[in-house]
Amino acid sequence: MKDVNININMDNIFETFVCGLMTSYRWIPLLATLASNETRDDLRMIAWLDAVKLIEELGMPPYMTQAFENDLRSFINKNKNWINYTMADFWWYAHNMLPLELPLESTVGKDWNDYRMSLYHDRMQDQFDFLEWNKEAFKEINFEGCGELEILDIGCGTMPYLELFRKANMPKDGPPSLISGYTGVDKRAIHQDRFDEIKENYPDDSLMVRFYLSNMFKEFPVNCEKSFLTHIKAVQPNVLFLGEALHCVDRPRHFLSALLRKLIKVKRISILEPHLGTVKGLSQAFPFHMKLHANGLFVNCKTLSCMATNLGFNLHVVKASSQHTMYHLTKI
Repeated sequence: MKDVNININMDNIFETFVCGLMTSYRWIPLLATLASNETRDDLRMIAWLDAVKLIEELGMPPYMTQAFENDLRSFINKNKNWINYTMADFWWYAHNMLPLELPLESTVGKDWNDYRMSLYHDRMQDQFDFLEWNKEAFKEINFEGCGELEILDIGCGTMPYLELFRKANMPKDGPPSLISGYTGVDKRAIHQDRFDEIKENYPDDSLMVRFYLSNMFKEFPVNCEKSFLTHIKAVQPNVLFLGEALHCVDRPRHFLSALLRKLIKVKRISILEPHLGTVKGLSQAFPFHMKLHANGLFVNCKTLSCMATNLGFNLHVVKASSQHTMYHLTKI
């Protein structure tokens, strides 16, 4: 402990900043406590009072504070998968960073990781439903010779962006959409009920929806040829879409270059990633997150501009949400 001189300013901004960083992790279990139906009433009350104090420190007028509290209650009730996934994500960071004696393959380690991965699709759906989206960011221009749009969604999850693409690419005189087909590929299977719901919304005569199970980032281009790539080549997409997926690739330019050699009709690559121009929101410590996850590229305007030039594409950037940027690469 430092000796305290009476003349020292006791409202030390840096000390408060660092202490805040070192205790910010407490908000995740606090949210999980409020989201759980099993929480004791006394613990729930304490957790909520702490959350209210944080809101009050934002310095908003009372009427806005009350609205903010209501919004937070609504968020907690609607986004339990997102909250619980974030809790489980602590295990992933601990396993990858600390010399733990408990390996991922152990019973406890496997249980935690299986639980985390079982929540991932629903966690991303929660995030998608929570945010407001700029539909225009999903508009694929009528580039020369493209005809109807056939989109390949790599790392598709539960295909949350399908409807945004469909609406954004609707002609001025109304349906049908310019999108004739939407193919998703993911290393995690879509729950059959969810896929049946998607198929019901888009009958085959209006928009063909397909899904293939494959870990492209790990297998491509060596092992994919015999799995799903033959099917994708038959479809021949002219648009590739990666929604919060490119940062998971170790060598993204090599990956895209190899894929483009197989899919010769692709004229557009649309890449959705969190903003990197701020340290708030989803971008909080995101460069560190990307590096730890895949030792990958910082997905920002500078790196994608270089990648576009190397691939023979032009780059166009659009704000897609309060948290996301859409990078459109169009073949020259």
